[in-house]
Amino acid sequence: MLVLLVAFFLVLHAMTGGSSTSLVIRKGSHLQYTTPANGDVREGLNCLGSEGAVQHFHAYIYYYVDGKQVSVPDNTGIVNNQCLYALHTHQGEPNIIHIESPNQDPYYLGDFFAIWGQYLGPTQVGDHRADAKNKLEYWVINQGGKPQKVTGDPWDLQFQSHQTIYILYNSPRVQLKPYTNWGDL
Repeated sequence: MLVLLVAFFLVLHAMTGGSSTSLVIRKGSHLQYTTPANGDVREGLNCLGSEGAVQHFHAYIYYYVDGKQVSVPDNTGIVNNQCLYALHTHQGEPNIIHIESPNQDPYYLGDFFAIWGQYLGPTQVGDHRADAKNKLEYWVINQGGKPQKVTGDPWDLQFQSHQTIYILYNSPRVQLKPYTNWGDL
C-alpha cells in the first residue's frame, strides 16, 4: 500500500511539475492539500461547468484562531469563473458554504477543506496545531439550533442544510450561536 501511495505521489508530482498540487499523506484514506483546488479532482469531486441542481443547500462556518474570526475566502471552489465544485463560496457571502450538487452524494467538511487547500484533522486546522497550550474544538449547531461537540474526525462531519459549524483554535471565549441570516439562500 505504501509503495502504491509513493508511486501515486511521484506520478502526480511529475504530471504537475511539482508545483500545482501539494499533498501530505494523512492517516486514513484522505489526502491533505496545501493549495486551493485549480480544477483538479479533489476527494473524488470534479470541477463542473455549472452548479448542480439535485442538491442545493447551505451551511455556515465560524472559524476562530486566538479569538479572531478567520474568513473563508470568496470564490473558494470556483476556478476562474470556468468551473466550480459542488462545494464552494460566492463573492460577498463570507463563510457561507454552498452545496450545489448534480447528485445525492453526501458531502463532508473535509471535502471542502480539500478544495480550499487547508489541513483539517482532530488536532490541526490549517497551520494551527493543538497542544497543551492551544486547544482545538469543533462544534456543530443543527438547523433546529442544538449545539453538539464533534468528538470524531472533523473531516467526516457531513454537511446539512442551515447547519452552523464552529472551528475554535485557542478561542475558549467564543459564544456559540446559530447563523440565522440565510435570507434567500
